[in-house]
Amino acid sequence: MLVTFAIKPAAPETVFGYIRRGQALGERLHRVAQFTEKPDRARAEAWLATGEYAWNSGIFVWRCSTFLHALEASRPALAAPLVAIGERTLEGFSRALDKVFPGLENISVDYAVLEHAPNTVAIEAAFDWDDLGSWGAWARRQPHDEHGNVTHGDAVAIDCERCVVVGEGGHAAAIGLSDMIVVHAGGATLACRVEDSDRVRRAAEAVAGKGTR
Repeated sequence: MLVTFAIKPAAPETVFGYIRRGQALGERLHRVAQFTEKPDRARAEAWLATGEYAWNSGIFVWRCSTFLHALEASRPALAAPLVAIGERTLEGFSRALDKVFPGLENISVDYAVLEHAPNTVAIEAAFDWDDLGSWGAWARRQPHDEHGNVTHGDAVAIDCERCVVVGEGGHAAAIGLSDMIVVHAGGATLACRVEDSDRVRRAAEAVAGKGTR
């Protein structure tokens, strides 16, 4: 089996992928009927109303051989270089992987394997979980002031509401803003709406691309 941990939704979040549960196999264990992308608000609310959907945690458990067989079935060109590495010492495997990895297709495991494999199951996690892959998600776990602001490092929020202001290696200040993120860290500055914080990767890719010109 290819096992993924599903998270019982606490709210109609639009920044997470979802799993639609299929046939029940046991307590808290179901076959996966469908993986879905991040929905808009209306769709997320509709999904939660059905009781059939869970958040996709992106946490997986499987045997290496089971995964490689599934990868060979769905993406043979991607699997071939990995299968060719074979069984080696950890050091030898790492060296071989370093050589082939840059030439591998860049695709998520959901798209490459899990959406196609007939032996994918989801178990409802019993642990607390959150995806801290965005500043908005990170801020949910931090102390807030009386106006709902989160500040960290050399940062101040003046006359702001529900803002995230971070200053690392320099000062960051926000004045009169609502539902905004202002971050200065690592010699770079980011400003965006809280609702767009999961799109920061696009900004990083754009900056990296501009730097190569």
